[in-house]
Amino acid sequence: MGDISQSLNKSILPTNNGAIISEIINYFGKKTKFVIAIGYKKNQVKDYLKIAHPSIKKNITFVNVDNFNKNFSGPGYSLYKCKKHLNEPFYAISCDTLMPRNFKLIHNLNKNILFGKKVEIKNSENYCNFELHKKTIKKIYEKKRYKNKNFRSFSGLVYIFDYKKYWKDLSKVINVKSSPQFSDGLSTILKEKKLFYQNFNWIDVGKFQQYQDYIINSGGYDFSKTNEAIYIINDRVIKFFSDKKIVNQRFKKTKIVKGIFPFLWKLNNFYYYNFVKGKTLYEVKKQTKIFYDFLEWADKNLWIKKKKDKGFKKNCRNFYKDKTYIRLRKILKKHNGIDKLRINNKHIASIKNLLNKLNWNKITKGESYFIHGDLQFDNILYTGSKNFTLLDWRQSFGNYVDKGDIYYDISKLLGGILINYKKIKMNKFYFRESKTNMDFKVLESKKILKNNFLLLHNFILRKKLDLEKIYTLTALIFLNMSPLHHSPFDKILFGFSKELLHDKNYFKKYEPN
Repeated sequence: MGDISQSLNKSILPTNNGAIISEIINYFGKKTKFVIAIGYKKNQVKDYLKIAHPSIKKNITFVNVDNFNKNFSGPGYSLYKCKKHLNEPFYAISCDTLMPRNFKLIHNLNKNILFGKKVEIKNSENYCNFELHKKTIKKIYEKKRYKNKNFRSFSGLVYIFDYKKYWKDLSKVINVKSSPQFSDGLSTILKEKKLFYQNFNWIDVGKFQQYQDYIINSGGYDFSKTNEAIYIINDRVIKFFSDKKIVNQRFKKTKIVKGIFPFLWKLNNFYYYNFVKGKTLYEVKKQTKIFYDFLEWADKNLWIKKKKDKGFKKNCRNFYKDKTYIRLRKILKKHNGIDKLRINNKHIASIKNLLNKLNWNKITKGESYFIHGDLQFDNILYTGSKNFTLLDWRQSFGNYVDKGDIYYDISKLLGGILINYKKIKMNKFYFRESKTNMDFKVLESKKILKNNFLLLHNFILRKKLDLEKIYTLTALIFLNMSPLHHSPFDKILFGFSKELLHDKNYFKKYEPN
């Protein structure tokens, strides 16, 4: 699964319906008794299920797999460790097998069934395959290419009716065969011609590209990050961070200024809260009017002036300048040659050349306030009657949890006006890349963009903040975001950052005459 598996157990990768394991559980129903084999990052799975599925807590039995990362481990070994809980007919399913929407699971079957489908011959050797005679399975082949038209591939879902025969055969390979599979318990059943096939157009999310395709095909752009995840399920919003410090800091921040964030609970690497009804600023009607109400609300309830200590300027320098160069190295390493591309058919100097021209002393002279830290329209929930709830706040501004630079919040707002992140998530953007040029366009109503810009522009002037500094910080924010996202959004962010740093008159088209 690539880098994402360094932070998350595969079964709790987020989907549009919670996590992969949530989708599997929901197919079986609330009264089902689940036996879940856990090993790698096992506490993540246990904590997630405790938070996301509290109503079925009594129906879940966890089984620790002792040598999941050693010799003789494999799906068959993990299943065998669950044996004492499965002395009756049972379904077994791997954690990267998702069921199609129209599939109906049948309970109390009286035969053994392997579920699968036909895949492309060139991909067939990636699966356990079997040869059919009508509906009966004749022979099983592990990771071997199709030989004829009667071949099908195993999905990872199996129903075992003759469980005693299954366990007897599986036990013969445990601690003997390298990487035992589900199929290793089927020898006797296969010989007795009691193994049947059922077509099952499953969704395989076993590799990162397949998982990413599933997210996109489900109606969105993969906005995920490798070290965090968000789930919305059973009227709860759940956030995961691989760094527990982030969870603790976000929790602490909600206690400093009350009434603007949801009420939180936390459990190890997760925090969660009850789903808050409302609409984000991207979703509301009369967006500019509601945005005006938000700025007035934030000025009163969010941006509380804080005392500036001696370390504040140094902290701003680390947060803006030092972090920018760290992120720059990451995006240039991620996409070799990206800095040489023309941007929307314009030749622009190298990003390092643009950064060297900045007045860093001016940029790092911040104004100390309590801030949100990621204040874009998708994180602002309008709950009615000029009231708002703030979501997905930044845990700290450098070394500070209780304060940060108000310029950062304002610049984040401007960034969310220029790029409608909701539309990015819906794949509503244009991107094309050649060997010499990068073209992109974020689809947004010009009228809405200009009206929101003018509103923020006037607010900035009223607050006597530096407009040019905010324009520059917005460009730096896009640059800093770029290595954290998947392609092509990462490239759009990098390209847009260069465009803003290069064109000093970019915002003139939106400013009042």
